[in-house]
Amino acid sequence: MGAMPQAHRDHALDRAKGLAIFAVVLFHVTRGFVTAGLLPQTPGLRFADTLAYGWHVQTFLVIAGYLAFPRAALGRFQLRRQASLYYTYLLWSLITWLLLVPFASKVNTPLTWQDLFWIPVVPIQHFWFLLVLMAGTALLGLLRSGPLLLASAVLLLAIGHPSVFDDLGPANYSLQIYFHGVPFVLIGGWLSQSGLRVVPAPWAALICAAALALAAWGANHKGAELGPMDVPFMLAGGYAVYVAAHYSARIPRLAAALDLLGRHSLAIYILHVIAGAGLRIILVKLAPGLNTGIAMLLSLGAAVIGPIVAELIARRLGLAVLLGLDPLPFWSEPRKVATA
Repeated sequence: MGAMPQAHRDHALDRAKGLAIFAVVLFHVTRGFVTAGLLPQTPGLRFADTLAYGWHVQTFLVIAGYLAFPRAALGRFQLRRQASLYYTYLLWSLITWLLLVPFASKVNTPLTWQDLFWIPVVPIQHFWFLLVLMAGTALLGLLRSGPLLLASAVLLLAIGHPSVFDDLGPANYSLQIYFHGVPFVLIGGWLSQSGLRVVPAPWAALICAAALALAAWGANHKGAELGPMDVPFMLAGGYAVYVAAHYSARIPRLAAALDLLGRHSLAIYILHVIAGAGLRIILVKLAPGLNTGIAMLLSLGAAVIGPIVAELIARRLGLAVLLGLDPLPFWSEPRKVATA
């Protein structure tokens, strides 16, 4: 570990986001096919799913916290970030609801009119990520010292242990997403506040990847997913991903592809379910005998390429802000703030 100036841009972070968003899309697609009864849930697939869900979104949250600190202490940064994230959350939650309700009999997770009423505070599908980013960013603005950031992360994880919310019924999920997600934003903020640079060591990355795999195997063996007690293993997995992203620079085409995915990660995250699941439903209807592997590849391609094309078109037409793909044009953010 060594000091790293905040002004230095670490392009491995962009490629790590690319790896993470590809994993998110891949395993949302496979889960969709499994839930629809089109793909058998084999032990190998179950293990891979548990492993992926132990690092992909968590990696995003740590990177978001790292990049937001220390600007999160400034009021205009908070105003713009919170307003932009919530606008994007509400817009695409509503669009998703409007698309899914008429096809309630065709989708894996149908929505109701009651879901529309609760959208402002109870997320549907994968849009919980945006609410967690909002809460984490708000806390970064209040907790500006390393010890406070780490202590708060540990406290949230302890409070968010599944047993604490066993009797809360439907509120269980809505609360746990914050207690399980926000700590990763705070840990990212701590990394930034500490001024430490993560050294990409291949052997250390292999050990960390093996540790996460072992934890995922243990959770999978118990029929569960990785939880709050497994956070050290999740962070180890995030480190392994960062190292892989760093060394991907040695393969220019791979690095370019990961950079592309990283740059468009927000659009992909927002739109991949609509694009991927939408094509799956169309294929089931129009080509019921299509090979499952081919159908999955087509759905995966649509879930990755579709959002990128949509974002490029939106930018060409000047609609990126309106569609929540760019921050709202208010309270311009400062570009650089010195770390205390």
